[in-house]
Amino acid sequence: MEDWIQLTEEDLERAQRLTQEQPPMSGIIKITLDDELPPQVTPSAEMSSEQLIITDEDLQTALAEPLPAASESGPVAFRISEDEVTPAGPQLTANTGLSKLEQILFELLNQARSQHLPLWLGSRGLKWHPGLAAVARGHSNDMLKRHYVNHVSPEGITAAQRITAYNISYVACGENIGIVYGETSHTDQAAYDIHNAFMNQPRSLTNHRGNLLNPIWTHVGIGIAYNPQGALVATQNFISAPMS
Repeated sequence: MEDWIQLTEEDLERAQRLTQEQPPMSGIIKITLDDELPPQVTPSAEMSSEQLIITDEDLQTALAEPLPAASESGPVAFRISEDEVTPAGPQLTANTGLSKLEQILFELLNQARSQHLPLWLGSRGLKWHPGLAAVARGHSNDMLKRHYVNHVSPEGITAAQRITAYNISYVACGENIGIVYGETSHTDQAAYDIHNAFMNQPRSLTNHRGNLLNPIWTHVGIGIAYNPQGALVATQNFISAPMS
């Protein structure tokens, strides 16, 4: 398959080394429905240079443009206009709906790994880790409750520290965060929008797509939080488990 990542043993060793030296914590993905710009409008000075805006005029090419790197001043925002979102699906209902979205993201993740990682890796799919899911849900809820979006909490707690606090053993870890605002945050479509935004990024080991496809991961936990005002936060925590 032409779209497979061609990996050698040297690639795997490099991925392992890079992930241990600097855990992959990508810029945050944000998806909104109300940010479409008219074709002739120039973005104002107030608009962050770290935002990628997709308009009607550049729908066919915008996703091919490299995303800017995350900075210490704040997360990278990836915005999708209303025309890019498919019709809304069923409404979410409390924890049952959130668990369903977590399952959708988990299935999409393993489908992507099956499609893009070579057969010789053996088991390309990740195993679900309940402890990691609890870590992810806790962070999603905390961000939603305290109105921040970051891999590091206001107290300075990192993803690695959150995972360690749950007594989860790992060799390396990573984290993805995606946010959906607007009508589709009430629906199953939110999971598809987040996954597609991740996968539409350039090929790299250091962004969301790279986390989804990183061959060293063995387990994942996904946690989603939602509020009725129209915001959904999804956190994915990845680990490479120690060999038994």
